[in-house]
Amino acid sequence: SMYMPERIRVTGEQNRTDQLLGYMAEYAPELAAVYPKQELMEASGTEEVYYASDTHWNRPGAGIAAAALFKKISLGTGGGWTPVSHSFDVMGTRTGDLQRLVQLGSSWNSTEREPADGFGRTVEEQKTDRSGDVIRETAAGSGSGVLPLKIYCTGDSFRWNLAPFIEENAAHSVITSRYYFD
Repeated sequence: SMYMPERIRVTGEQNRTDQLLGYMAEYAPELAAVYPKQELMEASGTEEVYYASDTHWNRPGAGIAAAALFKKISLGTGGGWTPVSHSFDVMGTRTGDLQRLVQLGSSWNSTEREPADGFGRTVEEQKTDRSGDVIRETAAGSGSGVLPLKIYCTGDSFRWNLAPFIEENAAHSVITSRYYFD
């Protein structure tokens, strides 16, 4: 991470995502991939798009990734998608995964930011696990540029910052944790 102390070394120039995309381009060029690395790098010059002490993108970074995803979907389907613009307010701080891993302490806490205007979505259903973490959420987009799509997204922790952007841009979405089985 660009924010980590210099004592934490970068061990390679090409990350696992770049390696996977290179493999896909060579052996499965018919598969479309959305990798917003360039957009995130450009935005990082003016705003924080990843948590400073974490491997995950923050809400602004997730918004950039969602815009790249919906732009690609819209171009592929001929849909008339219009990006929703958000301004973000600071909501507090959080401890990041890298921070915990290398025991950096609270002086490395990351800033938590949320859209000042909220999201254009209606959450229809939400399920939580025993600890109260959301593991399944169903929503309908309510913005003017909503694409007539049903999107099912499951996966790791990256999807939760991405979830509200998916939900506000798709007519119907289901977002689940990799630990949720329907």
